[in-house]
Amino acid sequence: AKIKKMKEASHSAKSHEQILQTECKTLRKQIDGLQALKMQHYESYVEGQLSKENFLIKKREISTKEEDLKKMIFIFNSYFSQRTERSSQFIKILDSCRTEEEKSVIMAQILSFTEQYGRFQERLEATQKR
Repeated sequence: AKIKKMKEASHSAKSHEQILQTECKTLRKQIDGLQALKMQHYESYVEGQLSKENFLIKKREISTKEEDLKKMIFIFNSYFSQRTERSSQFIKILDSCRTEEEKSVIMAQILSFTEQYGRFQERLEATQKR
């Protein structure tokens, strides 16, 4: 019984790590998409289809979103002894958003992670009760 619990604990740690890795991979894909978009705007600027002022505005907006996503990856990968510590970090990211749309995108990512983690916790608790 003791070995079974040790195996379950090891498996649950791997599952938690897999959830984090999946979420971070999703965030990295979004960052890649933002970088591609930034490159498209640069090409439009070079070709004269976009003014320097508009290019700089778009670049700044995209860079801000990119930084927020990078911060989220850092938060997901960081160890916090309390949920409130992680929550405080997410609030700082949300506060840095300029529009409701940006907040919605960030919040969707946070909710996705918490939903996945919640399902993981439920499965873990169910196996521990057996």
